[in-house]
Amino acid sequence: MIVGSMFTHNCISQDYCFVQAINSLLGVCELVVVLDAESTDGTKEEVAGIGSSIQLVHSRWNPVVHTGGKWLSELANEARSYLPQNAFHVCLQADEVLHPADYPEIRRLAKIGGQYLCRRFNFWKDGCHIVPAKRIVGHNIVRLGPSNVPFVADAENLDPKRGSQQSRVRIFHYGFLRKAEAQIAKGKQMEQNFFGTYNPIYDRMEQEKSRECYNNATDMTGELIPIWVNHPPSMEEWLKERCPA
Repeated sequence: MIVGSMFTHNCISQDYCFVQAINSLLGVCELVVVLDAESTDGTKEEVAGIGSSIQLVHSRWNPVVHTGGKWLSELANEARSYLPQNAFHVCLQADEVLHPADYPEIRRLAKIGGQYLCRRFNFWKDGCHIVPAKRIVGHNIVRLGPSNVPFVADAENLDPKRGSQQSRVRIFHYGFLRKAEAQIAKGKQMEQNFFGTYNPIYDRMEQEKSRECYNNATDMTGELIPIWVNHPPSMEEWLKERCPA
């Protein structure tokens, strides 16, 4: 049995591609558990309407400053706790999407068992450039494995200490391509939640109504990696709206 999990929090107001993310799991999973953490913008209602293979559960949104985002892993583990034991688990964040072309590989690995690393494309500025390795977020992360393996750090990575093999499965991460207003709001919130601080870069972003100064504030000049990939078909319209050619 292949199962999936994800947690959500105000994904509509923060412009997450959460519906596409959930549907990408449903393309290969018999059951997807979505844990909603006190969304107030209609997110949980939209999740509830996606389909009968969704199990929607609820929890608190309770950030704890200066813990390195530990509460996020706790939410991910809470979602995981609703999964059947010893199932093959595929986990995503609400701004990540699987490609249908990788479903056969996921099914093959599920038959073998074990846990596996996935290549994550962390898109930056547009759908044609990714963040270099070891910058901002991880690019090779454990997201496939038995449902009893807990989440740890790096955007809810499954525990890599238990031994992981490389897979050909890709994760398309679109979180840095959200609309400017949503990215500003999320950035402010997460900076406060993680560090208890405020970065003036968000004032510039609000003035310019653009994510460009946010992109430029993280000095990766000359480091971004050009990449030409076939994006998941479900993301074509989403990308056109946020990254016009």
